[in-house]
Order: sequence, then C-alpha cells, then structure tokens
Amino acid sequence: MLRCAPAISRGISEHQHGFSPGRSTVTALRVLLSTARYSRACYVQAIFLDISGAFDNAWWPMMMVKAKRGGCPPNIYKILVDYFTSRRVGLYIGDRVEWKTSTMGCPQGSVLGPTLWNVLMDDLLRLPLPEGVSMTAYVDDVTILIESETRAGIESRARVSLDLVREWGLMNRLEFSSSKSTTMTVRGKLQRPPVIKLGGESIKTVTNVKVLGVVLDSGLSFVQHASDISERATKGFGKMTRVSTSSWGVRYPSLKIIYRGVFVSTLTYAAECWYERANMYTVRSVLLRSQ
Repeated sequence: MLRCAPAISRGISEHQHGFSPGRSTVTALRVLLSTARYSRACYVQAIFLDISGAFDNAWWPMMMVKAKRGGCPPNIYKILVDYFTSRRVGLYIGDRVEWKTSTMGCPQGSVLGPTLWNVLMDDLLRLPLPEGVSMTAYVDDVTILIESETRAGIESRARVSLDLVREWGLMNRLEFSSSKSTTMTVRGKLQRPPVIKLGGESIKTVTNVKVLGVVLDSGLSFVQHASDISERATKGFGKMTRVSTSSWGVRYPSLKIIYRGVFVSTLTYAAECWYERANMYTVRSVLLRSQ
C-alpha cells in the first residue's frame, strides 16, 4: 500500500505542508510569518481553524471521488476500492461482540492515512478565496491569513472565506469548530479586534496561540515561546541529572548525547522562524537563564 501513495497524491496543493516532500512544520510557519512581516497591507489577521475529530471523520466515499478526479491510475484506484469495501469495526464486551460497517476514519499512523487525508483536503486549499486572503495547512491544522487596510475589510473578507470553508465542510462531512478555532492580529494594532464568525458563532480572539509547536503572540516577539521552551528543556534535562552524579549513574558521554537530543533540540525547534528575535534582550535573557 505504501507504494500506492505517490500515485494517489499526485498534484497535491503546494499549500499543504504535511506529509509532503520538501515541506514541514517549519515551511508552514514561514508562510505565516513572512505574510505577517512583509505584507503591504496595514493589518494581517490570522484565523486558526479546528476540524472536529478530523482524522476520525474522514469520509471514504469522498476520498474515492477525489482520488479518481485527481488522476489516480485505474489499477491503484481498484486497490483503494477493495481497501475500503466491507470494512467493519468490532466492539468486544466480555464474550459478546457488536459489529458495525465503517465508512469513515483515517487512522493516524496507518500507511495510507496521511496520503488519503491530503487528497481529501486538497480542494479546500484551492477554494476561490477573496483578494488578500490565503490559506495554508499542515495536515489538519488550517490557517487563513487575511490582509486588509481596515478592520471592516478584515471582517468582510473573513465572512466570505469562512462561508466557503463551512460549505466545503458540509460537502465533505467535516465540521469546523467555532469554539476551538481562534483568531489573532499578527500585523498592525487595531483599536478593537475584528468580529469574526463561523456558522453564526464568534471565533475567540487571542493574544497568543501555539501553532505547530511554536507560541506566537500578536507582536511576534516570541518572548512567550522562549519562556515555554526554556522551561520545558530545563525540566527535561533536569530529570536526567537526578540520576547522574560524579560517582554513579549516567556517564558524561551519554549525558552529552542526551543534552544535545533533549535540551538543545527543544530550544532550537523551528529556530529558522524566530532566530532573529533571539537578539532581543528579553528573549535572549530568557534563553540564557535556562543554560
């Protein structure tokens, strides 16, 4: 089945950074940050969408339609049809078992799961969004970026964009959660935040949010991110030092490997996206305190 993946995923949108060759969480973050930093508009609003039970609710019939539409070779398509036909889920309770026919679900960790998810999501990333609006994704983490000169412009473009997204969700039997989605102004300072609604319900405005392992704040200072990774790295390495002394426990060569693998890797994750801010006094002092 693994050898089927390249044939199924031909032509996946460049805006999908998950499970795509040459793309990663870092490339997804770069898109977000470069838009915020270099946009010619006065304001950039980011909307971070949450898909309720994303992988669990991936609908197989729609996957098949999109795989065929995307030019999946006939022989591979037949394998997929067989793969999705007559699949059942069993629940064992004592000596009893209940069976139910399954028509959805894309188990994380499965061989074809990531590829099929990307196929399902592909046309979401190709929606005809208004001018000044772009969308990027890392697997099921979807971000909409809205550039505008005014708060009213942000609200108008957000309304059109989210209506398209919600309509796509209904067609694909996926629900975007307004209560778990968030929005944040990542460029410019508005006197009051824009009112952004999804399905008639307001999306919560935040001043910082964790995106793909990096804490972003509205000023993109990365102070909170530096604080979080410093605390996490220090705690992780501290647990190892408790089982190592000068006379017993983990020896220095092993401890050095752990230091690089746990402490350094935690501090430098996605550093390509925020290293420039490490020269700021506040960020630098936080990082130095952890060493």
